Amino acid sequence: MPNRPVGPDIGYCGETVKGDGIRLTARVLQLVDIYDVLTTSQAYREALSPKEAFARVHEEVERGWRDCRMVEQFEATAPGAGAVTVRNS
Repeated sequence: MPNRPVGPDIGYCGETVKGDGIRLTARVLQLVDIYDVLTTSQAYREALSPKEAFARVHEEVERGWRDCRMVEQFEATAPGAGAVTVRNS
């Protein structure tokens, strides 16, 4: 994959566009940002463990807010994530 600026994709991260209408790079940036926020201590809460963070992200997958395949691929590369049990609705 060639290197290219991600600046244009950052603007898509907060848009109300859904699914495939969001650029792939923007969807990856969203997922990485969410994971970073969840696993970093904030002024209002302690950091979640990687396993807890992915449990939250999988809840978003169940709601249709995140791409299941992308989350699974990211989870497989995230250190300390372990296996997350996802309940089927």
